[in-house]
Amino acid sequence: MSKKDIVNLIKELTELKEVENFENQLEQQPITEDVVAKLPSSVRNRNHQYLMKLRQFGQLVPAKPVPLAEWVKSATGFVVKQSTVDQMEREEYRELIRARLLPSDKLSIYPDIDRNSEVIVHYNFQLSTPNGYVDRRTGGNDMVRVEKQNFDAEQSDNNLGKIRDAQESYASARKEIEYLMSNMESIVEGNFNTQYHNEPVSRFV
Repeated sequence: MSKKDIVNLIKELTELKEVENFENQLEQQPITEDVVAKLPSSVRNRNHQYLMKLRQFGQLVPAKPVPLAEWVKSATGFVVKQSTVDQMEREEYRELIRARLLPSDKLSIYPDIDRNSEVIVHYNFQLSTPNGYVDRRTGGNDMVRVEKQNFDAEQSDNNLGKIRDAQESYASARKEIEYLMSNMESIVEGNFNTQYHNEPVSRFV
């Protein structure tokens, strides 16, 4: 074995040890998605599989969002949740763009989900009725950014909790969307600061 081979072996073992030490540190204190997002896209793309592995083992986690109450205090525009925007119909989203609210400082989007690692999930499912199973879905027709999953009859019966959560999430989002759209003119004129400004602090997440 040549000295060059030995040097290369030592280098490989040293780098492997560095990786092990790095991953051991992440077990104690995971890195957050906002840190990874600062890396050049070329670096993230080359290491996509490794980043997926870190996510799988809980070593790369979503950044904890600023509490809504703090976000509202510093917001200069009308506050709407990112999860709500993602569940808008595309035509509604285009209306905001045409009104020049997106992007603008008149609309402040609260990052209640991390778009680097999270997406709202909706379902095409089978609803059990006295006359058999019928096709149903959660969510809207043409939402901005969601993932769709298909459940057969058995999967639907076994995932009633997920289906119910998706329905409740969408119902909450629709209330916020309708409030936003109905007050769009006032928001454009700058007369609305945030829909949350009169909410009790205990209601903030």
